Amino acid sequence: MPFELGIEYGCRRISTNYLKGKRTLNLEKRLYDIRRALSDLNGVDIKNHQNKPAKTVRALLHWFIETVGVEESDSPSVIWDSFNEFMYDFYVRRKKEGYSKGDMETMPIPQYIRFIKRWIDSNT
Repeated sequence: MPFELGIEYGCRRISTNYLKGKRTLNLEKRLYDIRRALSDLNGVDIKNHQNKPAKTVRALLHWFIETVGVEESDSPSVIWDSFNEFMYDFYVRRKKEGYSKGDMETMPIPQYIRFIKRWIDSNT
């Protein structure tokens, strides 16, 4: 990971095209873990998730608000709850349609996205 992050950072620093304005979210399990490997990142805002999916949602949303400029959003708890409702509904409906667990785990991304869009349309 430190190598890939270094390449990304270097490309951004020397770029004269669209990469110059690129934003990167750095996530780590525990706050300050990355500094053991990369002390050069002092002063860089790195989000941590404590290996908990709900905290990952919170960190991601905070990054979108602080860095990307998202102004309106549901709370991290509402987003996490909605995600869990979707996952439950997705599993139950696909099971009724004859999908196995393996079918669901290996579903092509475009098909999965269509299910997500339909669920959002019927639940908003």
